[in-house]
Amino acid sequence: MIPKFVWLAIALVALPSCSSTDGDALYEPSQQTETDAAPDTSTDVAEASTPDTTVEDALPATDVSTTDTTPLPEAAPDTAPNGIDCESTDERRFACCTFTAINDYRTSLGLSALLWDPKVAIAAEWYSQYMADLGLFAHGLDGRKVGSRLTDFGVDWTAAGENIARNTTSSWEESCTQVFDQWFGSPSHHALMVSPKYTHGAVGVARGGDWWYATLNVVAY
Repeated sequence: MIPKFVWLAIALVALPSCSSTDGDALYEPSQQTETDAAPDTSTDVAEASTPDTTVEDALPATDVSTTDTTPLPEAAPDTAPNGIDCESTDERRFACCTFTAINDYRTSLGLSALLWDPKVAIAAEWYSQYMADLGLFAHGLDGRKVGSRLTDFGVDWTAAGENIARNTTSSWEESCTQVFDQWFGSPSHHALMVSPKYTHGAVGVARGGDWWYATLNVVAY
């Protein structure tokens, strides 16, 4: 089978709390992965009261090859992003699928589901399209930290974070599974997904050539 590649990176504004939760999760992805360090990625951290002040710490991304995937859990009615476009394009289907999987996992741990935020969605989709248009993959390609970008899109956040990923699978369903699988398996990406600090968020997806680009933005108000 031809390996399928997923590139992952994470950027944070106001570093989220990291804690472990005991108990069985609804989703148990495959951990059969091979990882290689990818260049030019970092964690971006800023105080919410001074979003233009940043401290950078090195954080490796991963180029992950998987030979096995695990089906996503069925979406619970109260965790699916209601009232938004989840059907017009494969990109929107991919975005809604990933967001629903994150919420299913959060609620399985006793956490509140993230609320879909239209402004955050516009920002996330814009950045995925920006990466796709450039054919590049990294945080801050537009010269902005995630917090500054969200502010420019009208999001009045107090804390914000970003996961990004790209892969070359042929279907949006398989890409959705792999992206969630790898965010789940990476401690830093996992911490962002399950942080109780964040209350709202969205996923934006774009296609560029053979690549799918996905951006998760989460915020607290």
